[in-house]
Formats: sequence, structure tokens, C-alpha cells
Amino acid sequence: MTLIFDAIDGTFGGTPRPASPYSKCVTAYQQYITQTENGVLQPFPQGISQYSTLARDGLLTLDIETWPINWMLLQGALKVARQQQPAVRLSFFGSGAVSGTMINQGVAGTPSAFTSAEAIDDSDAARATMALCDFCSPGLYLNSTQNVQEFLAMAGYTIAASRRYCKPVYAEICPFYGDNGKLIPEDVWSSIIWNLSGICDGLIVWAHINTMWEENSPWWQALKGLA
Repeated sequence: MTLIFDAIDGTFGGTPRPASPYSKCVTAYQQYITQTENGVLQPFPQGISQYSTLARDGLLTLDIETWPINWMLLQGALKVARQQQPAVRLSFFGSGAVSGTMINQGVAGTPSAFTSAEAIDDSDAARATMALCDFCSPGLYLNSTQNVQEFLAMAGYTIAASRRYCKPVYAEICPFYGDNGKLIPEDVWSSIIWNLSGICDGLIVWAHINTMWEENSPWWQALKGLA
């Protein structure tokens, strides 16, 4: 059975998110868990504490998106969260392999334009950071119905690459296209979740904060069918 995690960051359309049948994965956003001191971006322990306490013995993903990746910042933030809540299961957005979102950036929606060497970071810093994580959470977000097969191929490669760390792989996915707020067609969404469920250990599913919750949304019903 595929594990499904409900990515939470507080609210859905300004109202409390209704209870779901899925475990929670708390997402901690960069602007709340980092601070700049003497011109250097550093972990913000007080901010991290709010999220690590919320996650407690569940999942916590640190969404620190600095490109190129700031490995020292990630390591520092992961260590702070671990010290605060030893039982929490930790990771960071895009862990295991460079995220699908990053692969898509700047190449007109053609992830195949990136070679495997460009898509995967095997540096000592990357491995040291992954050693502090309990699971991999590559971000896999579709940006167009014109490249679904390319997307699935890229997702398969990314998940396979994440396996090298011998940790559970929970793919972060969204029923919306990138950041434009439009829902992915039901048949495409179903294809994505069924394909990914066969090659990863779980799905971390989130939706835009300002999207009004609809219990009967096809994307939500499709997830229920999967579980």
C-alpha cells in the first residue's frame, strides 16, 4: 500500500483544513525558519521550533529553496530541528535528487533537456546533508499536459536516483500546474499518482494555500481510490 501524507502549512482558503484520513507532513517555509545575520543566511531556531513542535513524532520537511543549494544552511537547520524534536522524521524539499521543479526551470518544460549528471548532486556536501535526513522528498511537479510522458520518465529517474541513499522515498506532488493555480485534468492526475505509487514509498500531497477546499474534488477522490 502506498503511504499518503497530507502536506500541511496551516490553512486552506483561510479556513482550517478538514481532517483527512492521511498522516501529516508539516512543511516549514524558508522565510520563517531562516534569518540573515551579518549578511549571511542562517537557521532561525525559534522559527524552526514552531514547526518541529507541530510535527513532533511525524514528518517535517524544510522548504529552503536557495539555488544553488546552500548545503551548510540545510545542515544547520536539520540539526536544529533534530535537537528540538529527536523523534521527528526529517527531510528537505528536493532531497535525494535535484527536484523536478528545478529540473523544469528555464528549459521550457522539457526536463529531458537535462542530463543525469546535471540532475543529480553527488557531492560530499549533498551526501553529508542527506545523512541528516530520514527520508527523501523529491519535488515532482507537472507544468504542462504537453510533456506528461517526459515528466513521468523524469520522475522515474529522479526516484531511482534517490534510492541510492537507502531511505524511504516520498515524492512531493501537487494537483495543480506549477504555480498557476490551475488543476491538472483528472485523467492526467490519476495517471501520475498511479505511476508514482508503483515506484516510490509514499506521496506527500499539497495544494495552494488559497485554494478553497472541496471534499468532492476529483483529485482528492482519486487519492482516496489509491489509498
